[in-house]
Amino acid sequence: MSRPFYAHSARQASALDPRSLTQANVGLWFTRFYDGFDPTRNWEISKDSKKSFIDNTVALTARQTGVARERVQGFARRQKMLCEALGGQCVTLTADAPLLTGSGLSHPVENGFTFHPTLGLPFLPAAGVKGLLRGWIEVWAGLEEAARQERVGQWFGRVDGRDGQVHDESGLLIFFDAVPADLPRLGCDILTPHMGKWYEKGDTLTAAELASAGPGDWHSPVPSPFLVVEPGARFQFGIAPRCTGEVGHDAKARIAAAEALAALQQALEWIGAGAKTAAGYGRLVDREARQRQAVAEQMAAAGIQTGHTEWPQAEATWNKGKVELRVSHQGRACVLTQQPAREMRSKLSAADLSRLDKGKPVKVQARVEIQGNNCRLIDVASLAG
Repeated sequence: MSRPFYAHSARQASALDPRSLTQANVGLWFTRFYDGFDPTRNWEISKDSKKSFIDNTVALTARQTGVARERVQGFARRQKMLCEALGGQCVTLTADAPLLTGSGLSHPVENGFTFHPTLGLPFLPAAGVKGLLRGWIEVWAGLEEAARQERVGQWFGRVDGRDGQVHDESGLLIFFDAVPADLPRLGCDILTPHMGKWYEKGDTLTAAELASAGPGDWHSPVPSPFLVVEPGARFQFGIAPRCTGEVGHDAKARIAAAEALAALQQALEWIGAGAKTAAGYGRLVDREARQRQAVAEQMAAAGIQTGHTEWPQAEATWNKGKVELRVSHQGRACVLTQQPAREMRSKLSAADLSRLDKGKPVKVQARVEIQGNNCRLIDVASLAG
């Protein structure tokens, strides 16, 4: 076996003490500082070193400080602001099972891993999120053929037109990387394949080889460690409409972005993301939504008002400095800020918008979601006349 191209990297990795690295780029450590090469055996990889290196990577992540947490949270916050500024929405989902992403990447431990290039933490690239959603729409969404083709063309773009000509058309959606909303915990899982030679060669084995390498439960397992994201990690997903300035197109794109985000949540909960999803890996769920549903059920059982209701004569006010829309009715109020407030405000008539800009309240019809003493504004419209 030839020497590694960066032969000195093993010496550099050996000189580093992961216990002293509290703000390190974990991805850089994992992908470039593997220290399991044995110089006395022609730089072969020691099998025992694989799990040791993964354990060191896990420990390195666990030692990240509050500064690293602020960096991660700030990155997610800025990405959310960008998505919402484009008219999109973000949702934070929680890993309900271990997550394995990028296992096909080349690495001395045999199973690679995808790390964000600047954060140095696990993430799901936007292209992978887009592919996951497309697979869900094409296979699992249960759409009729015509509806499926139309949705795929609108959401993800078209190349071949129905008239046989080639038409390059972008989809209505902009996908964002799924980035950690907080510092995730990493862990080490182990596969124990029993019949490696059979999986490698299969029916190409000769009769002599088949006796020793054929499938059978008498073979000894071969442990294969690999890196995973532990359950409980939170990832932020975002989808924005691809607006062009044309009113009809932009309205369609905004609707598509909201529908796509809901479909993506279903896909992540039912089929998962990354590798080994057939074994239950990669499932991400909206725990906050589940908690709200549980609270609503408890409130309903206790006789407390929950659900959607109409406010036919609500009062709306606009705070231009805070970018805040406030809608109140009979002593209760719902407040929206920033981009959600602008989008909700845009549904009102020109006359109402003019009054709001002058600091005057207007009467509107509102639809809200009630949960005990809390309420959430769902829709608003100007009163007729």
